[in-house]
Amino acid sequence: LQFLYFIGSLTMLAVSSAVLVSVVSKLPSEWVAEYESGNAVASCEYSAPRDAPTIGNGFVGWRAGLYDGPGPADDDANSDLGDQELATGGMYAAQIYNGYHNASTPSHRAHLPAPTNIWLSGEGLTFVASKLNLESGLYTNRSKIQTDGCSATVDTSQLAHRLYMNLVLLHINGTAQSGQCTFGVDAIGQLPHVVASDVKYQNYTMSQGGVNYSVFQGTTLLAETNTSSLSSVAIVCNEMETSFSLSPSKPLEVIYKCVVKTTAESGQSGMSENELVSAALKQLMGFENSTYVDLLEQNLKEMRATAGLGGIEVTGNATVARALNSSLYYLTSSVRGEADAPFGLSTCGLGSDGYFGRIYWDMEYFQLPPLLLLNPKLAAPIMKYRLTCLPIAKEQASWYGFEGSMFSWESTTTGAPCNQPFVFIFTRYEQHLNGDIAMAFQRYFRMTNDTEWLRTDGWEVSQNICKFWSSRFTKHPTSGNWTVLNVVPPDEHAGVRNSSVYTNVVAAMSLDWCIKISEILDFEVPEIWKIQSKSPHVPLVVLPNATGPVHPEYEGYSGGSVNQDDVGLLVYPLNWNLPRDVALRDLQYYMDRTPADGMFTGDSMYSIAEIQLQNYTLAKTMWEAAFLHQVGGYNTWRERESGGAVNFLTGAGGFLMNMLYGWCGARVTDTDFSLNPKLPPGGVTEVHIRSMTYMGAVFSVRYDDKSTIITTDTTLSFLITDCNGKKYSTSPMVLPAGRFVIIVRRQ
Repeated sequence: LQFLYFIGSLTMLAVSSAVLVSVVSKLPSEWVAEYESGNAVASCEYSAPRDAPTIGNGFVGWRAGLYDGPGPADDDANSDLGDQELATGGMYAAQIYNGYHNASTPSHRAHLPAPTNIWLSGEGLTFVASKLNLESGLYTNRSKIQTDGCSATVDTSQLAHRLYMNLVLLHINGTAQSGQCTFGVDAIGQLPHVVASDVKYQNYTMSQGGVNYSVFQGTTLLAETNTSSLSSVAIVCNEMETSFSLSPSKPLEVIYKCVVKTTAESGQSGMSENELVSAALKQLMGFENSTYVDLLEQNLKEMRATAGLGGIEVTGNATVARALNSSLYYLTSSVRGEADAPFGLSTCGLGSDGYFGRIYWDMEYFQLPPLLLLNPKLAAPIMKYRLTCLPIAKEQASWYGFEGSMFSWESTTTGAPCNQPFVFIFTRYEQHLNGDIAMAFQRYFRMTNDTEWLRTDGWEVSQNICKFWSSRFTKHPTSGNWTVLNVVPPDEHAGVRNSSVYTNVVAAMSLDWCIKISEILDFEVPEIWKIQSKSPHVPLVVLPNATGPVHPEYEGYSGGSVNQDDVGLLVYPLNWNLPRDVALRDLQYYMDRTPADGMFTGDSMYSIAEIQLQNYTLAKTMWEAAFLHQVGGYNTWRERESGGAVNFLTGAGGFLMNMLYGWCGARVTDTDFSLNPKLPPGGVTEVHIRSMTYMGAVFSVRYDDKSTIITTDTTLSFLITDCNGKKYSTSPMVLPAGRFVIIVRRQ
């Protein structure tokens, strides 16, 4: 298996270099610097559905320019996608779902029209290239018109505005070199039969002050539960022309603006469709005098201030730079930072209906950690989302005869279980999610030290999870330690098992977290929690072909293949107290049993764990294997090398974690924050983390193979100590390379 990973990694490096040369040679010359810097991804070929980039602003999102060839998309493109994704080019809005929670087609992202997602057509018109700027989120498609009578270049650009979350822009800009050229516009993001499957809607044109506007308004067909409400949507746009002409003396520039309003927005839950239309029209008219340049500048400023603040820059390898920048963009474009917008982050993000747009453990485990380190503001809504799901989690625990709260394995708006009947096993038994949520809450508090949040939201969710685990624990008949029976471990292919080692450990750690909260806030907790947290059943056994005792994935495990990393998660991110030799054996044993074409949740976690254990050769192999999951010119993430869901933001988050928590070595405990910086493979010569945030202190980290430099623009409110005990307290701080750095918690 390691040999296969090694060969795949060599192939990745060779292919990446070849792709870079090929793309650069075909790109418009004014795009090359942007691409080579790693601040843009681009393609000189038609985007297959699986490769199309997803763009958004955390409120709306869509796949840009989604088509199969020289024409509008149709349902035949579905064969290129996986997990019930549709090649519609349509738009999705945060928290707008359709379907009853436990039906044969349960709650899923509602398909909406994407009015700015267009395709040009006309005589002599050919595709040249397209790019996505990762700093601004602006997607641009360039076409060329060449006939006997004319020659012209046409750019169409789309943007989901970051500052004005309801605003979506389409810009058409054309320059003719000779003659008079004409072309038409086709809508590829407005397939009526697809939208009608989710929304009862109407399209019409309305006039206001002598200006025509196109209006879409509708309401979802099915609410998620018997007590929840339907969702309504209104999209109002400047009316779009369907044909254009340009000449050398008459260049073309047109901007179309659309405003999207939904009842999921704060303060709009009770609005009718007509009220949403009125609100959307009013907001759109407010942008009437805003120029395209002004709107772009405002968007870029906001991107830099929020989503783009905590970026990662690398020198020496443009492939790595693009992989990191695209991963961060795809992740941040699916989440907003508003405290009153508790929109969960789905597995494939807001621009896709992969995994039906539902929310899993992926949010806490793979997507939250990089956001929390780079920009906690974007992480806050994720924490709020679980609080909104708590009432149903309590009902579900009670239904099954447990105490506390039992969160649904798949959820959307209310937290009700949204599994299809044939996968109901996961709703009932994949209970480790509750521990994953508790660990996310602990991580959030460690990074923010927000005691007010801890006293309210943090404690409310955490204590109910601890009540659940305490009621689930039972004494193991052999060891006398505490274990959980009848669960599905993270390795889902194992089915329902007893004594999942991972589940036992994360349950005990959840209880320990509640005990720590009680000490911080002076609360009382049941004594049984203290007893159970100290002695989970975590046996060591000798398994077939093992070089020594290892942890069995579950009781009765005999050495078969595993679907994804499971026991290895004890090393990282749980940081369970394991002897180094045991941790190394666990990792080696289960890595050898994880398929090379398995789900991309393991490669990055294995890599971080190996770095933590100073096994850098194997960590390098796993780091490079991650690139095999990025496909196409847009660096979209694929769940498996040979297929699965796209754009798989679980993979994007895991890759960012590999950089931040692996090669950069970030760790946070109850007492401090630490770094152990090392350069990642591939010829990277310098890494610059533009900002990290710890307990309100914002600082940047720049390092190479000689030194680490830490700077801050704010008043220094922390100390840094290297492994020799030397203290640093003046910015910038220059530390020797390879030293373990501790940022001491402020008093």
